[in-house]
Amino acid sequence: MKVRTRFGVSAVVLGLVGLAVAGWGSTSGWGSTSSSGNSPSSSAAVPSSGLAAAAAFLKPRQNLKTLPYKIPATSPPVARGKRVVVVLAGAGSLGGKEIAQGFQQAAKQLGWSSTVVDGQFNTTVQTTAIASAISEKANAIVLDAMNPAAVAGAVAQAAAQKIPVVSELNPVPTIAKLVPGVLADVSSGGIDGGMAEAAWVTVHSGGKASIIFYTDPTLALTDARTQGFLTGIREFCPRCKILTRFTLDEATMSTALPVQMAADIRRFGNNFSSKNPLYVVAPHDVGGLSMEQGIVDAHATSKVVMVSIDALPQVLTQIRKGGIIKADWVQAFPWLGWDTADQLNRIFNHEPQSSYQGSDYVVQEMMLDAQHINPSGAWTPQFNYQAAYRSLWKVGS
Repeated sequence: MKVRTRFGVSAVVLGLVGLAVAGWGSTSGWGSTSSSGNSPSSSAAVPSSGLAAAAAFLKPRQNLKTLPYKIPATSPPVARGKRVVVVLAGAGSLGGKEIAQGFQQAAKQLGWSSTVVDGQFNTTVQTTAIASAISEKANAIVLDAMNPAAVAGAVAQAAAQKIPVVSELNPVPTIAKLVPGVLADVSSGGIDGGMAEAAWVTVHSGGKASIIFYTDPTLALTDARTQGFLTGIREFCPRCKILTRFTLDEATMSTALPVQMAADIRRFGNNFSSKNPLYVVAPHDVGGLSMEQGIVDAHATSKVVMVSIDALPQVLTQIRKGGIIKADWVQAFPWLGWDTADQLNRIFNHEPQSSYQGSDYVVQEMMLDAQHINPSGAWTPQFNYQAAYRSLWKVGS
């Protein structure tokens, strides 16, 4: 997939992005019944805190056969011939690439044209991209992994021209309601994923982990994951201790992370071993793979257990072979692109806003480890959402 930059040059998107799911930021969100997919038992019976609560929270999130999902049951006619501009928060992240690819696949099925623009993690560039979409008379604008509040003025200009704006993977579940002009949002389980990571660390450590925690606030998914992880540790693991937190800079990540990781290991790692490991929480797989070099440089590969998000192929291989990264939260990112296309089709058909809110869309997500992973290849959701949407829209084959 090609991404247009503000200079008109094509670049490959490599990105990872995400956000908190509306209604999925707690155990009660997980237990809600879906009209279209699996509905695990209610979380009402889950203990409220401690090791038992962590195990109960984790269990349904590691069973591929019962992962919940939801898409709408009916659809209006397909609005043909639309042109949509997707403004990506910034290139260089895997989830963003996959979501945009998913949207473009769905748009093609619907007979639409679509363009993805790299926002370069810069609000000025993002604002310019929205202004260009307005001047080019796009039929709709998608804000991918961006906080609409940061570009509220541009969103208002789009609304004034009656160009619908929808968002994906926002850091705040209710952001679409907070920013005038944003009509809808689809999201992924950043908060829920963070809590799942906290539950996994709690269970794996027997409720007594010492943790080095790295965050990346430039990406909505990791920002939401931070909220979820800290909430989960408070609820599940009162004896767990976060030794230090480090906030990375995307621009210097590949060079700075190994150095910082090695320094933190040397500072905190002397009292740990393979039987009593030090837990490291990576902001995402790209960062985690950079951090691994620091762990190697500090000669600590046998006494560190890393947890991450994204399910890059090399990370899945590590999990299967017992590498440093032992667990990984994965989301069906391309599915979100199809959800967004469905929302826009409803908007083009002038359906009421209540018919296409985030709670109507639930993608499958899972906490992977050595005991809960497919034997080879990439992770894929159990539900064939593409075929389901094609049937819903009465398109394709």
